[in-house]
Amino acid sequence: MPGQYDIDLKQGETWVREIVWKDAAGTAVTVTGYTAALMARRKIADTATLLSLSSAGVSPAIVVGTTDGKFTITITAAVSAALDFETAVYDFKVTSSTGIVTYLLEGTITLSKAVTR
Repeated sequence: MPGQYDIDLKQGETWVREIVWKDAAGTAVTVTGYTAALMARRKIADTATLLSLSSAGVSPAIVVGTTDGKFTITITAAVSAALDFETAVYDFKVTSSTGIVTYLLEGTITLSKAVTR
């Protein structure tokens, strides 16, 4: 079962969080070869996405560690400035090189609108 983590985000702000995945014994999981994705929607059943981040591409929004169990998630200022919602639901999943999918986090994103632009 994924952990619960709610995100408070200010529109136009850079948001960075480091997630460390540990096993039941408290040891960091080796995440070499993993991919990661975070997606947000207004409601779980909605088809339209409000935010989509991944570890793919030249400048990934999610950087995957190695033997340290780390995933660094970044929402850039430009990306958060373009967001236009009050609250959304999200989940964060990782996929091993052998195709095993694990949902690590889920929760809500609350977006505070920027006054200074």
